[in-house]
Amino acid sequence: MIKRLPDYLELPVGLHPFPDPEFVFVPDQSDLAKHLHPLFIIDLSIVNPEWSGSLYMLSPLEPAEHRLVGFATKDTDYQSPLLHTNWIGFKIEDRRYHLMGDPRYFFLHEENIDLPDPYPEARSELLDFYEQQNAAFAAARATFNKTGYLFNPDKLVLGASVDSRDLCPFVEQIGGDVDIGQIWAGSMPLYIAESRPDGIIPVYPRSPSGNPIYHVASAPANSYQQMGADKIIMFYEPVEQLVLITFYWEQFPELRL
Repeated sequence: MIKRLPDYLELPVGLHPFPDPEFVFVPDQSDLAKHLHPLFIIDLSIVNPEWSGSLYMLSPLEPAEHRLVGFATKDTDYQSPLLHTNWIGFKIEDRRYHLMGDPRYFFLHEENIDLPDPYPEARSELLDFYEQQNAAFAAARATFNKTGYLFNPDKLVLGASVDSRDLCPFVEQIGGDVDIGQIWAGSMPLYIAESRPDGIIPVYPRSPSGNPIYHVASAPANSYQQMGADKIIMFYEPVEQLVLITFYWEQFPELRL
């Protein structure tokens, strides 16, 4: 029998979309809200009854299409073991996120104004991209607040009419395993488990202390933004209170600038 996953077109219990960015990041990193959209809060108890508290699912406004987040600053000193190409890591402090590295990891950070374009027209391309992403996110949030549903942000931002055929899922997967085929490790150390009977090979990022980091939820960026990863994958390490977010693309971007 083929196992069917929920489609999550209805808001699942324990998920709270569009949290206020003011409460997501630690006070001295509040500017991160310019670079990361908070998609939803997820109650950890719906993932693992032994866990408590909640996490924020985030989606970066970078990169532009056909590139990877963090790739534009890969040749700088701004990256770290938990903050590098296609991976964004946080530590939870007083229920807020503290970025595990330099915020200048995001190419459009205001202190990068003199950083040379890593590829032709990178800055102008990203400025346009940020504008489009912010408009789509605002439209998705406004429509959710009116209807309780997510609709195709592409249509919303154009002012087109939408109906049930344009509904988008709030989340794709809650808990469970992530297959190795959906993870681009880069320089992230991984634990790889034995293959399951259904062919999935579970994979877990490894913390700097060697602890496995567990899957919490995965969601498509284009339920909330105009563009972005086909799947945003969030992991959690309860001992060190770490959160890792990575990105899966059906057509993986070329790693060339």
